[in-house]
Amino acid sequence: MHIAMAQIDGIIGDMPANARRILDAAAAAKRGGAALVVTPELSLCGYPPEDLVLRPAFLDACASELAALAAANGRTLLEQIASSPGELFRRVGEEYLARTRPYRLEGKRFFVDKLPANWMSIGLIRLALPNARIIDARRHPMACGFSNFKQHYASGVTFAYDLESIGRFYADYLRLMRHFDAVQPGAVLHVLNERLVEDPEREVRRMLDYIGVPFDPGCLAFHANRRAVHTPSAEQVRRPINRDGLDAWRSYEPWLGPLRDALGPALDDWQD
Repeated sequence: MHIAMAQIDGIIGDMPANARRILDAAAAAKRGGAALVVTPELSLCGYPPEDLVLRPAFLDACASELAALAAANGRTLLEQIASSPGELFRRVGEEYLARTRPYRLEGKRFFVDKLPANWMSIGLIRLALPNARIIDARRHPMACGFSNFKQHYASGVTFAYDLESIGRFYADYLRLMRHFDAVQPGAVLHVLNERLVEDPEREVRRMLDYIGVPFDPGCLAFHANRRAVHTPSAEQVRRPINRDGLDAWRSYEPWLGPLRDALGPALDDWQD
């Protein structure tokens, strides 16, 4: 999972010099522990409300020009991104800021884009929003896969109804993360769900340091927030961080063979 956190002022800047060489892989995953990283209820969004605002995702809509060019040229979206000029990405970034402006009327300094599929667009985010801070919320592959398989989504997420498909998705996600770590070290902060559960304050401090804001105790008191929740984590966020869900998949392990087989090496080195 990826969360792009972007500073409002000066977000559109020069394209990174090596940005064109980071666009050669894409994949997707959900239920990776993002709710323990940043939602209206947890960790980062426990931050004082004058500093953060959660907003809907507009990145896909902003990339419509790229998608149209790709279709016209007979290319995949990634191929089109790799061959497009920097000015196009500047326009994508400007449109993104324009679409999110209604959510920033109160002068908040930061906003959070929490969409599970954001990590498939890291290359585009790095090009269009070069000042964004990207956090990868990662969870044990068997736990993540099982959580997807047992969740009935309202729409989309077609990969989540087959164990082998889920395993392949996770393996591809991990491959993409390693690619970015290799070509742009430090561009993505990796946060493991299990470590966040074991030591919330340490991990929250890591994230806040990464985005450049001081620690606030409110980040650890997310369960006291009474805002409405409309995600599969609705029940979870009303309780303090706990270990209850970490190993839930183990009770079903005898039936998760296709998931385990599809994960391959990712099952052993997902923490690297």
